[in-house]
Amino acid sequence: MVIAFGSQLVSGNLCSNRMLTLTAMEGMLIFNGNETDLDCQWRIHPGKRLTAIEFNTSLYVFGGTDKVAFYSTPDTQVPAIGEFSALNHIASSMVMTGSDEATVILQASSPNTR
Repeated sequence: MVIAFGSQLVSGNLCSNRMLTLTAMEGMLIFNGNETDLDCQWRIHPGKRLTAIEFNTSLYVFGGTDKVAFYSTPDTQVPAIGEFSALNHIASSMVMTGSDEATVILQASSPNTR
């Protein structure tokens, strides 16, 4: 797995049931499916007033019951703004408004998820 978010470049096992905060204004989350990660959590929080957060999600494949959820807060106990899986396909791009941050949770155990 590789995360490139502005000047933040992080690689290795990033899904050890902890939330990684990303502060750059743009970046990429890449999950290659070869790991045994089960719970990846990313908080996108640039610390600036935002009118929207845009996600390009055109390159994805979900295996089994794997899923990704988007939240407008780091509190994942609230309902997700969107939850996607092999049965509930994600759009090739999404725009989230009304929040200065986003939290992305990937629950993946299938080697086919990318």
